[in-house]
Amino acid sequence: MLRRSFTLCTHHTKLYINTIQKCSVHIHSFTRNMQLISNDKVSEINGLEVLDPRVNSRPLTLLYTWMLAKDKHVIKYSKFYLDRGIEVLRVRLSLFDLLRPTKGSQVVAEQMLQFLHANPNFGPLTVHGFSAGGYLFCESMVKVVDNMDLHGPLLKRFVGQIWDSVGDIYQIPYGLPRAVTSNEVLQRSMEKYLRWYMNFNYETATRHYERSSDMMHENTLNVPGLFIFSKVDTSFRRVCQYASGSQMGGKWKNYLIFQEKCLLVVLCTTFQRHWELMIFYRNVYQFLMVYTKCFADSPHVSHYLKYKREYEDELTAFLEKVGMLSSSKDRAVLS
Repeated sequence: MLRRSFTLCTHHTKLYINTIQKCSVHIHSFTRNMQLISNDKVSEINGLEVLDPRVNSRPLTLLYTWMLAKDKHVIKYSKFYLDRGIEVLRVRLSLFDLLRPTKGSQVVAEQMLQFLHANPNFGPLTVHGFSAGGYLFCESMVKVVDNMDLHGPLLKRFVGQIWDSVGDIYQIPYGLPRAVTSNEVLQRSMEKYLRWYMNFNYETATRHYERSSDMMHENTLNVPGLFIFSKVDTSFRRVCQYASGSQMGGKWKNYLIFQEKCLLVVLCTTFQRHWELMIFYRNVYQFLMVYTKCFADSPHVSHYLKYKREYEDELTAFLEKVGMLSSSKDRAVLS
C-alpha cells in the first residue's frame, strides 16, 4: 500500500509524519503537560475553557501517557478515540514531575481538575492511563478525596477506566531507568539511586507516591475498569514479585488485598477474561466489573503496536459496556 503523509497541526508548528492513511488532527496545548487533541481546529478557547460548541459537548477521554512517550505513538491512540467521536485530553508526566511531586505531578493533577471544572459539558468521561500515568491520575484523586465538596461532583461524570501496563510505586526504581535508557549499566546505577532517593526523600516524595497508590487500590473513581498487560512485561512481573513478598506484608498473596477500610477479593481464573471485584466498604456491598486482557508476548506499553486489531476490539467492547459508545454503529471502520 502506498504510504502517504498527514499534517499534525498545533498552534505552534506543523509536523509531517508518515502513515498509511491520510488524516489530520489538531492539538492545542494548555500547559506543557496538558493538550487537547481533536479532529477539529479549536479556535475558541479562554484559558482552560473550550468555548467551541462543536467540541466541548462531546465525550472525552483523559489519555495519561507513559514516561517519554513519542508524539507519533500518542497520535495512534488518540485516533482510535477521535475516529469514534471522542475528544482526547493528553496528560503527560516528566521525570521532574515524578521526582518532585509537590512542584510537579501535583500541579499537573490540579490543572486537570481545573480543566474539568471549566468544561462541564464534556462527557461522559473515561480515563486511559499507561504505566506511570496511573500514578499521575491518582494524584488528582487525592485532591478529590481531600476536597469532596469541591471536586466530588466530577466523579459522577466518569463511566470507565482503562489501565495499560499500569504500575504501582514499587515499579519506580525498576521501571523508570528502563524507560530512560537501554544501557544496562546505567539502568542498574539509576535503580540503586532511585531506591536511595525514595528512602531518603520519604517526606517530600515517597509518602505522596503511597497516597496516590492508595487511591488506585481503593478504586476512588468507583467505575468499571479494564486492565491490559502481558505475560512478558518484566516491569509488571517485578512489581507482582515485590508486592507478594514480605515488604508488603503479603497483602497481594492469593489475590487478596486488604486496605484499612476496604477488602477487595479478586476472583481470577485462566478461563476468564475479567475480574469480578467485590467491595465491602463500611458493611455496604457493591459489585463492579473489572475486565482484564493479557497478551502473550507484547512488551511494556506496546500491546497496541503488536496486536492492533485485538486491542481495539477490547477497547470498543469495554466502551460499549460503560456507555461511552452507544452501539456498534458508532465503531469506526478499522484500517
